[in-house]
Amino acid sequence: MPFVLTASLRITSVAINVTTAGAGTVAIGIYAANLSMQPSNLLFSTAGLDTGTTGIKQATGLTWNLAPGLYWLAVATSGAPTIRAIALAAARALALPSLGTANTVYWFTSGSTLPSNAPTTGYSAINGAAVPAVGMQYQFI
Repeated sequence: MPFVLTASLRITSVAINVTTAGAGTVAIGIYAANLSMQPSNLLFSTAGLDTGTTGIKQATGLTWNLAPGLYWLAVATSGAPTIRAIALAAARALALPSLGTANTVYWFTSGSTLPSNAPTTGYSAINGAAVPAVGMQYQFI
């Protein structure tokens, strides 16, 4: 999922809420955007957060410094947990693929890890579905 920063900030914690456990782990990462505004190199990522139980899964003590610009938030899971999501009505549409009601809200590709370079092909648009919710604690720098 892309996001834009207009000020420099430091992310100190990221979290998800597992609502249905699924054996495995989840990693949360941030990719830089290339000149074509596509995800490119992995800047930061968490270690695998356990999804074998429900509840808040949080990585703390981070010092992810980001300058103003475009970035891509990524979530990779090795299992099949259910993660709390943002309802479609509250999600910002990223594209109107059919100029109809099927708004693209995020893209996904297969894999259970976050590679150091984002894939350049193989993405599928997710239309009309809730967006995985990732919480971030940050401070302006």
